Amino acid sequence: MPIQLGEKNKLYYDSGVLAGGSTSLSELDDVQNVTINETKETGEVRKRSSKFVGHLPSLRTVGFSFDMIRDTGDTNYQNLRGAYDDDDPGDFVIADGAYPPASGVTVARLKATFYITGWERTEPIGTADAVTVTCSLAADATNDPDYDTETGA
Repeated sequence: MPIQLGEKNKLYYDSGVLAGGSTSLSELDDVQNVTINETKETGEVRKRSSKFVGHLPSLRTVGFSFDMIRDTGDTNYQNLRGAYDDDDPGDFVIADGAYPPASGVTVARLKATFYITGWERTEPIGTADAVTVTCSLAADATNDPDYDTETGA
C-alpha cells in the first residue's frame, strides 16, 4: 500500500458483537489521532550453561486509543460514553478506507470486540473540548482480532 494521509482512515463502532454478524457499524467521524497498540509478552528461558536469561515471544495484546470531540449531543458520543459507563463491549473496525469496501476495493483493517477502558477529558485553550478514549480487547470475545485485508465483493 502506498503512503496515505491519516484522514483517509476510518473508525467504525457497533454496540453488537461481531460473532453475531454485526451489520450496523457506524463511522465515528468526530475522531482523530487513532493509535493502535500491539505488544508481545515474553517468557524467560534460563539455561544452567549460561549466565544470561533469554526470552521468547508469547502472548500478544492489542488495543487502541483515539481523540474525539466532546459533543454530548452526538449519538456516537452518547453510545460510546454509555458503553464505558456500563462496561458493555462493542465492535470496532479500524480501516484504511471505507468499510465494508466497495466491489474490487481492498482495505487493511483491524476488526474485533473491545471494551472502552479509558475516558480522559481534555479542555485545551483555543480548540474544542475532547475526550481520549482507550479500548482494550474483550476477554469474552468469541473470536481473536482480525487484522488483515479485505476485498469488497
